[in-house]
Amino acid sequence: MSNRALIAVALSALFAAPAGAQVVRVVGPPGPGVDFTHVQAAIDASADGDIVVLLPGASVESVTILNKSLVLHGVPDAAGVRPGVADMHVFGMAPIRYVLVRGVRSAIEGPQLAKPTLQVEACLGPVLFEDCLFDETSTDFGQPASVKHCAKVAFTRCMLRGAESKQCFPACTGRPALRVEDAFVALSDCHLFGGDGLPATPDGLAQAGLGGPCLELVSGTVLAQGGALVGGNGGDGAPLVFPPGGCVAAGDGGPGVLLGGLLRRMDVTIAGGAPGDPLGCAAGAPGSAILEAGGSVVSIAESLAIFAATSPAEPGGTCTLELHGPAGAPALLLLSATLDVHDLPGLDGVLVPAAPPFVVALGTVPASGSLTLVHQVPASALGGGAEGLLILLQSLVPAAAGGAVLSSPTSTLVTLDVP
Repeated sequence: MSNRALIAVALSALFAAPAGAQVVRVVGPPGPGVDFTHVQAAIDASADGDIVVLLPGASVESVTILNKSLVLHGVPDAAGVRPGVADMHVFGMAPIRYVLVRGVRSAIEGPQLAKPTLQVEACLGPVLFEDCLFDETSTDFGQPASVKHCAKVAFTRCMLRGAESKQCFPACTGRPALRVEDAFVALSDCHLFGGDGLPATPDGLAQAGLGGPCLELVSGTVLAQGGALVGGNGGDGAPLVFPPGGCVAAGDGGPGVLLGGLLRRMDVTIAGGAPGDPLGCAAGAPGSAILEAGGSVVSIAESLAIFAATSPAEPGGTCTLELHGPAGAPALLLLSATLDVHDLPGLDGVLVPAAPPFVVALGTVPASGSLTLVHQVPASALGGGAEGLLILLQSLVPAAAGGAVLSSPTSTLVTLDVP
C-alpha cells in the first residue's frame, strides 16, 4: 500500500470517530454564513470542544477563554493578513481541557498600559498557538506577552515582538517579547524580538533607550527549536542643542535571553540586539546572546524539521502537507484528533497529537529538502453531527546522533462552515 493510501486510511479512521459533535461558530461582518459579529459572544456561547472561526473584517475585540476546550481559527484575507484581536487571555484551563489558536494577530494601537496583548495563566491543560502574530510595537508602554503558572504551552510558526521603550531620563528599556514564569513553553520555528530603545532627544531630557530582552525566562523551562530569539536594538544617540558640543550616547542592545530558568535550545539562533547609531556621540554596546540570572542552558545538537498543513480544509477538498527536513530522511506522520503538549526529551521535542497517535509513513525527504503532499479529504469526513473536526499532525524524522526528532507541530480544521 502506498504512503498516500496509508495516510488516507489513517484520516478515515479519525473521521470515523470524531471527538463529540463539535459546533462551528463563524464570526465576521454581517452576511451569509455568519453566526456572530462579536468574537467574545461566540466564545461564550460555545460548549467544550466547539470551534470558533474568525473571518477577515471581523471587529477587533478583546478575547478571553476561561477553562473551556476551544479552537479559535482565523481565516486570512486575500492578501494573507490574519484577522485581528485587541488582546487575548487564556485562563484556568483544567488538565482535561485544551485551547488551540491559529491564524490571528494582535491589532491594537495606542495606550495599553497594564494589559498585555497575550496572557496565558494557570493552565494545566495544553494550549497551542499556531501561525499567530503578537506585536506590541504599536502600543504605548505595552506589557510583554506572558505565560505564567502553566504546564503545557506551545507556539509554532509564531512571531512575537516587544514594545519599544519610553523616552525618559534616565534611560528606559524596551519590553520583552515574551515573559515566562513557572511554566513549560515550547517554541517551534518561532521568531521573537525584544522591544527597541527609542532615540535620545536633542534637548537632553531623554536618554537613548536600551534594547529589551527578547525572552525573559523568570523560572520554568523553555524549549526553543528553530527560529530566532533576538534582543531589541538600542536607541540612537543625539547631539545636544545646548550646550553646544554636548552629546547623548547611543543606547545598548538588549540580550536575546534573560535567563532565570532552564533553556533547552536546538537549531535556534539566539542573538543580542544591536546598539543604536551614535550619530557622532558615544557608542552603545551590543546585547549579549544570553544574560544569565541564575538559569542554565542545555544544547541539543540536532536540526528541526519544519512541518505545516493548510487549513481550513473542506470535505471533498484537499489538504497540503509540507515538510522541510534533512534530504534522504524517511519521515513518519503522526495524527490525532486530540491536542496535547507532551514533553518528550528522548525525542527532542514536544508531542502535540495526543498519545497514542496514528502513525503512518509520510515519505522520504527528497534532495531539495522539501517534501510536499496533497491529500484528498474524504467527502464523508464529518459525521455524528459534527460541523468541524480538528486534526493535529506532526512528523518524526531520524536524528543525526541516533533516535528520532519531532518536527514542529501543525493542525488542520476540516469544516464546511467557512463562507
